[in-house]
Amino acid sequence: MSSTDDYYLAIAALDNGADDFIHKPPIPDELRARLRLADRVTSMKQQLIQYATTDSLTGILNRRAFFDSAVEMLLEAQSDPVLSAILFDIDRFKQINDRYGHDMGDRVLAAVAGETKMANGIAGRLGGEEFCVLVKASLADASDCAGEMQMRIRALHFKPDNSEISVTCSFGIAKREQGDTIDSLIRRADVAMYQAKRSGLDRIVLSDSFALTDSQEEWRGVARVGTRPL
Repeated sequence: MSSTDDYYLAIAALDNGADDFIHKPPIPDELRARLRLADRVTSMKQQLIQYATTDSLTGILNRRAFFDSAVEMLLEAQSDPVLSAILFDIDRFKQINDRYGHDMGDRVLAAVAGETKMANGIAGRLGGEEFCVLVKASLADASDCAGEMQMRIRALHFKPDNSEISVTCSFGIAKREQGDTIDSLIRRADVAMYQAKRSGLDRIVLSDSFALTDSQEEWRGVARVGTRPL
């Protein structure tokens, strides 16, 4: 808002980030109308940001927004190196879709995603039935966090076609190491999750340090937390 009549000042203001320009003293009705317009524009911007960053089915971060937030979290961890990734997916999810339909599959995905919101970190759906939670926690504390999610997910029950089903997830956990990128951190968690699948499902596998191959089938330093298979 300015009392000047300088045309170029208005242009400069808009070019430098101003949303609008109004002369003073303002006409009250015009000012109120412009404020209502600004409120509508702000609301639309917030909606666009939500659509761009949120997975529409589950309500948590989508893949792109998760990795953007994860990169920021990793940068913050340079001074506080305690950071762990918990990667997990739903066991035998294809069977749920095939037997009960995609509507039931969507209900399962949304319910499982809801349990990630209890974790003190950032959570995202990476695709399909795969999720990741990034927490500022040691490997042991991240394992406790995964264990809590595991129990809550086990407690979920669904009733399709006059029957009742429950679901489980397999978890892989990796802690941040010196020089890690988000990709390398999550890749180690992915290898650990793969081992959880191979060793019986519904398990939590920890990884301190992995020797990775392109197939992600070789590793070292794997420790399994005592959990029961299906």
